[in-house]
Amino acid sequence: MAVDTIEKTIYSLLTSDADIADLVAARVYPLILPQPATFPAVTYQRISGEWGITMDGAHNYAEERFQINTWATSYEGARELADAVWRELDNHSGTTGSIYVHCIHFEDEGDLLDMTDDIIGTRKYAKRQDYRIWYKVVA
Repeated sequence: MAVDTIEKTIYSLLTSDADIADLVAARVYPLILPQPATFPAVTYQRISGEWGITMDGAHNYAEERFQINTWATSYEGARELADAVWRELDNHSGTTGSIYVHCIHFEDEGDLLDMTDDIIGTRKYAKRQDYRIWYKVVA
């Protein structure tokens, strides 16, 4: 039996949204883009996190911060994809597999630019978004 993780939940949310899928299909990757990359695409990574502990012990909730990067060959393309990701993730709650997401909260955004050219000479523009996620495993 496969174990559900918050990373699988993020992947599922991003690839099952029609607006995002129209732009990237299933080009959603952990940490780094495959090379050579096809654009637009999305990468995600865990920035920090901790399991909740109270004076009564563990309460089985986790609070984690994830960074979502939207990549495209133009700034406008990266912005359009970032907007679609924001619409899907911000204030999301619900259960995916054995992961119950209490809330996903948008925190911050910035611009990225990869000045290195890949094999076909394409500059990559990206929007960086940070999200705080509160969840627990309910299996």
